[in-house]
Amino acid sequence: MDAAEEAFLELGFSNATMDDIAARAGASKATFYKHFGSKEALLAEIVHSRIPDITEPTASAGRNDGRLQALLVDWGLQILRRVSAPRAMALYRLILAELPRAPELGRIFYEQGPVTFQRQLAALLRRATAEGQLDCRNPELAAMQLNSLIFGDSFGWAIVGQVEKPWDERRAREHVGEAVTTFLARYGA
Repeated sequence: MDAAEEAFLELGFSNATMDDIAARAGASKATFYKHFGSKEALLAEIVHSRIPDITEPTASAGRNDGRLQALLVDWGLQILRRVSAPRAMALYRLILAELPRAPELGRIFYEQGPVTFQRQLAALLRRATAEGQLDCRNPELAAMQLNSLIFGDSFGWAIVGQVEKPWDERRAREHVGEAVTTFLARYGA
């Protein structure tokens, strides 16, 4: 799968052939077809296996025992760093390019990426509400709103290549800090 991911990211899905992938992996093309069935299924498996690499570190941020504002800023910074990493951006672009031919990639990405982030954050907000730190009657909606504040417009522009380095550390910390401050102005207890 590493060889296939490299080939897809370097050559693009349409231009990468199973011969290219097999040569990079030092395996036969028949081996790939036996295990995955098609190039599309191989890409779907790559997407399926890589998304947890992006989402897992954010799950640990919610277990921090610090102040709520610091916890939310930490969570936001972790998620922003992970999803704006060059390899993650390249994978998003690849998925977007393949959506017309392989719509199931969008479903896999959505369910294992954004939906996972939303659930993790909603669980964190639910706990903070139960502890009296937030007044949040609909944690799922609030999670969506905070994610929107964190990602904003710049993330979309970065995906389409209009922002070379979207989040240096100072800018990321300022941006996420302001997003959390805005969020807490609405939902703070």
